[in-house]
Amino acid sequence: MPPRRGTRGAAVRFDKTVHSIFDLKLGAIATRTVLSVAPETPVEAAIARFAEHGVSSLVIAEAGKPLGILTERDLVRIMSAGTAGTQPVSTIMSAPLVTAHPDLDFAAAQILMANHGIRHLVLVDEAGKLAGVASESDFQRRAGTDVFTAIQSLDLVMDQGAAVLDPDQALAVALDTMAAGRLDHVLVGSHGIPTAILTERDVPPLLARGADRHAIRVGSVAHGPLDTIAVHEPVAHAARRMQEESLRHLAVVDGQGHVVGVVSQHRLLERLGAVMIDECRNRLESRLATVLTAAGVETWEFRHADELIEHILARNGTATLGGSYVETLAEMLAGVDPRDRARLERCIRERPDGMGAQFSIEYRAAADPARWASAQGRVIKRDAAGKPLVSAGVLMDVSARKADEARLRDSESRYRGLIEGAPVALAGFANDTSLVFVNRPFTALLGYTPADLPDLASWWEQAFPDCEYRARAREEWDTRVAAARTGGPLGTTEYRVRCKDQSTRNVEISAIVSGDEILASFQDVTERRREQALLEFSNAILRRISTGEPLPEVLNFITHAIDAQEDGVKTSILLLDESRKKFRKGAAPKLSPEYLAALETIEIGPDVGTCGTAAFTGRPVFTPIIASDPHWPPLWRVMAARYELGACWSAPLIASSGEVLGTFAVYWREPRAQVDGITQRYVENAARLASLAVENAAREARLRTVIEELRRWQQVTLGREGRVLELKAEVNALAERLGEPPRYGSAGRVENDA
Repeated sequence: MPPRRGTRGAAVRFDKTVHSIFDLKLGAIATRTVLSVAPETPVEAAIARFAEHGVSSLVIAEAGKPLGILTERDLVRIMSAGTAGTQPVSTIMSAPLVTAHPDLDFAAAQILMANHGIRHLVLVDEAGKLAGVASESDFQRRAGTDVFTAIQSLDLVMDQGAAVLDPDQALAVALDTMAAGRLDHVLVGSHGIPTAILTERDVPPLLARGADRHAIRVGSVAHGPLDTIAVHEPVAHAARRMQEESLRHLAVVDGQGHVVGVVSQHRLLERLGAVMIDECRNRLESRLATVLTAAGVETWEFRHADELIEHILARNGTATLGGSYVETLAEMLAGVDPRDRARLERCIRERPDGMGAQFSIEYRAAADPARWASAQGRVIKRDAAGKPLVSAGVLMDVSARKADEARLRDSESRYRGLIEGAPVALAGFANDTSLVFVNRPFTALLGYTPADLPDLASWWEQAFPDCEYRARAREEWDTRVAAARTGGPLGTTEYRVRCKDQSTRNVEISAIVSGDEILASFQDVTERRREQALLEFSNAILRRISTGEPLPEVLNFITHAIDAQEDGVKTSILLLDESRKKFRKGAAPKLSPEYLAALETIEIGPDVGTCGTAAFTGRPVFTPIIASDPHWPPLWRVMAARYELGACWSAPLIASSGEVLGTFAVYWREPRAQVDGITQRYVENAARLASLAVENAAREARLRTVIEELRRWQQVTLGREGRVLELKAEVNALAERLGEPPRYGSAGRVENDA
């Protein structure tokens, strides 16, 4: 095989290195001592351990099984958003987790990480227990530096054109830039000239000590001067320096010393993954070339007048149907499988007019149908009338190719079976225009079948119906694919995708680009996004309760938030009055005041609408069709129709003592068969937190009452004491007018009559 765009010696060293890398297993690469915490560990405590041990990742595990991972990239996002606190680390970890077994080979592990856009691969044993973690640093350390000789220029592995932050800008600006662009560093310098760098590695200590991202200037925490390397230096030299000096980044400078980019450990390994894919492809091509070279080839001539065929062996070939000899056409045809005999005879006898007309046919041997020959030929001599005199051509043993083709078909069949049975949604594209295939999980996820998507344009139009969003998404996708074809990363991007059933899902799409072909994977992260939104919603309610926000404002916030979840939804929070028999309004921003006023006039009971029944029984009640529900009195059905209330679900607000405090209700304009899962979870969370808010408000009200009572008794006591003193003074004054001594001394004692 020729050297790969370099000297022959470099190619040989690279080939040997690649062979050794292909032999490496993930278990030999990974770090077996893993820092892990339980899912209930507070985020602040997890960050403190992160910073204390100086690691690049923290695995969240339960009963020895990994559930998620916290990486430096996650900490950048957390510090950027300011969400570090006492909540469990499970609420902010990266999940679901990409895991692998220790026997996975180096190349497959590297490609797996590249496909998922991750920098850590968690090892698990056969029981699913945590067995280690392989980071990019582990991969680079075991790969060595010679392997990077195949990458010819630093241009292929460096990030260029990044903005340079002024040192006086707040740390928050740098964090936001890194989080938004999923960057592992930002450059810092004055007047656009970088002199320092802030990386992901700097974030854990800042988080651990509670650094104020708005008060701290980025220049005070960035590291300088920059570690640099000349742009003309080999990539292997950059890799060697980074390994020897424990660096993750090197600034690349031109001949004038100007920074033109940054080469990172991540980009080096990303490019190495692409090189490995090329090497795998070259290996397959080399094997195919060996098979073709080993095929036996012979030449033949056919004299039409006497129907004789002369076989002439090539010196490096083997006769397909015998040695060098002359035989009649009939004798040759007798050695051909009857299924192919007539076709071959027509090709040899019935040649079309014209000296250049050729034929090509493959046929089986009669003695062994597994043995195939390929005959190609043409008429090389005709008489004056144009009648064929001599035909000539080549005869090749293609049995090996046919066997390879059969195996290839079998392999493709197995490959398709693997694609179909893969647990992830996959789709194949070709030439940027056609959809080659989609597997069953793809159809299960999005609903589309190959018939729905005859080409790529159909995919864009159906999955992205909004014109503006489609244009942005397609431009971004085309840019990423173009970059991937020139050696850049394709990465993973999240899109809002319209399914065939007209629902919308949040889907992360990643892909492998090979020439004109693209294999894309689709992961549904809708539930993850909903979980994040639900967590943020719950935290927002708790913040309002903990800061003492008035109950009406808390309840209004809850109802407004759930009203915004779905068009046409109207929510209400009704509280029971002191009698525990009637409702009073808690919050209902979208319901008619007249309807609410009417609700306050009824007593709860087992057949008093959805809310009245829920409050009476203490259990959730769902009314799919209000207009015909027996729990709704006729008058109330009419009123519901007037205010366009078609269905209702009501959940009781339950105090910690088990007492019913009120109800949380959701109304829909149209009847519906069931309550969707996300609405139910929002309402259940909101009902629990609303109960907490109501109880908290009641406790505060009782406390205020006690304080007022104490204050009143204090005033009464002080008033009575003052009145007694006044009476004593009046008695003494009267005794004085009567000429008698005072009855009470200054301390209020009764004086002796003597």
